[in-house]
Amino acid sequence: ADMRGHAFLTSSAANEVAQESDRIAASFFTHFLVSGLRGAADVNQDHRVTLQEAYQFASTETLARTERTKGGAQHAAYEFDLSGTGDMVVTDVRTTQASLVLTPELSGRIVVREAGGTGALVAELRKPAGNTIELGVEAGSYIIAMEGPAAGANSSGLVFETTTTLVSGQRAELARLAFHPGKPLELAMARGDAAAVDASTTLTMTAPATPHTQMSTKLGIIPRPEDEHTDVNGLSFGFVGDRAARVSGLQLALGWTQTDERLRGVQLAVGATAAAGDSKGLQLADGVTYSNGTFRGLQVAGIGALTRGEGRGLQIAGVAALADGSFSGVQLGGLVNGARVGRGVQIGGAVDAAEDFAGLQLAGGVAFARRVRGLQLATVNVAGDMRGMQVGIVNAVETGAGFRFGVVNVARETRGFQFGVVNVASHDDGESFALINVIGNGIHAVDAYASDLFLANLAFKLGGRHLYTALGAGYQSGGALATGTQTFTRDTGRWGPTVGFGWRFALPAGRLEHLDLEAISQNLYKTWGVSGDAPAVNSLRLLAGVRLAPHIKLLGGLSANVAIGQHGSDANLSLVGPQMTAHDGVTTIRIYPGFVAGLEI
Repeated sequence: ADMRGHAFLTSSAANEVAQESDRIAASFFTHFLVSGLRGAADVNQDHRVTLQEAYQFASTETLARTERTKGGAQHAAYEFDLSGTGDMVVTDVRTTQASLVLTPELSGRIVVREAGGTGALVAELRKPAGNTIELGVEAGSYIIAMEGPAAGANSSGLVFETTTTLVSGQRAELARLAFHPGKPLELAMARGDAAAVDASTTLTMTAPATPHTQMSTKLGIIPRPEDEHTDVNGLSFGFVGDRAARVSGLQLALGWTQTDERLRGVQLAVGATAAAGDSKGLQLADGVTYSNGTFRGLQVAGIGALTRGEGRGLQIAGVAALADGSFSGVQLGGLVNGARVGRGVQIGGAVDAAEDFAGLQLAGGVAFARRVRGLQLATVNVAGDMRGMQVGIVNAVETGAGFRFGVVNVARETRGFQFGVVNVASHDDGESFALINVIGNGIHAVDAYASDLFLANLAFKLGGRHLYTALGAGYQSGGALATGTQTFTRDTGRWGPTVGFGWRFALPAGRLEHLDLEAISQNLYKTWGVSGDAPAVNSLRLLAGVRLAPHIKLLGGLSANVAIGQHGSDANLSLVGPQMTAHDGVTTIRIYPGFVAGLEI
């Protein structure tokens, strides 16, 4: 990253106290900021924690853990004034001494403590199912506690724990099978505020789970309460609904099928299918399919398909395909595709949306992603942080690097190349080519000059740092054209539009600020008249800009002109130097040198 400026983080608002906790032996904000820097804040799973990710994690966790203290909710604040390119990476988890890898199947509130001694708290986070979080730690022994989902509306979740010892350079993956029932997790309280917390929120262990009944096949019409403890190896059939805890074979229902924990085979329903937890295979419904946790196979739905958690494979939906978590594969939606973290292809009839997406977003209407690595192809493309290519009618990014091709391109900060009719950017470190460029740090100038073609010229230059377009017109007073001809000479009155583009070479110091290499095309018309047989003069110019005052430059240089007259027209306008002339039937070509002299504001 190439950044300049400052960034202030404060643990509380100006009218709040920064609360501390006896349990964590530190302030809430600092504790969660350090947890975030260890990797808990790595939202996009790139093993790097940016300043924005670290602050967002610490702020959210601090607010959640202080809402019920006597001191009241604590709101962290920030002030960022940064300019430059790239993300401001604060920590890189890959460079730490050792690391704990929390696998996708783990979910809930997770606490990491040092084993032995005081059991100092190392990190704390709430982890959703379906994504991987890597925590950077020092070599040593640790106790990892995980609070599972609640067993009921008025009961707390089960708490599991495991112990591991890491040596320097080790990367240890923690799977669900490594955990066993453990001690309840303590509730975080501000110092001296134990009485202020409702005792009903204390976390306790629930009773052991009811053992499951194993069945080879199951046929049912209406789900029964005991079905939540039934495992089916073969077929689970339900007419207007069916339910099982775990299924390895096929569930088939006219109405809805439901698996609470795990499905390996196929769910097929006219109405709705549901598989919670780990599901492999195919879900097919003329209605709604739903899979919670890790999903790997194929979802097909007449109305909508929803995957929470990781979700690999293919989603096909007549109306909407949604993945609330990490999704890798292909999403096909008749109207809407959505993924929190997507890898692969999104193809939607109206809208593609993702929090973090790498691959191709293809939509007939709007493609939206907060963070994109790949290609957005839609009528309207919107991205927060774009690294790749956007192709559409309207392209908009907060920060971007890559290529954008559209009628209108809008960006706050961008690098790469923009091509369109209108390009707008607050700051562009790349190149921008358009008929109209509005670039904050780019070229925006007015040239008033004389040339060998027109005595009076006015042109507007708009562009990025180097590449710009020139739009204007020229006028030369003089006599009228001979009757019935389009032959222009030095004494003929004329006017013509100016269209072209150029490249500005900035010079490091001194009054000579830049050199411009321009390709310009100008047509010649009778005074305030327009004719289809008007000759054209194409010029290649090399101009120098010399600063006279803070906003005024002397502009001057030479040009190589090629005048082309067709259908009997001609432009014999050479003022100085040799001239080469060629005739081919009704076409006349003249090549001669020229000049430009004027001012640029």
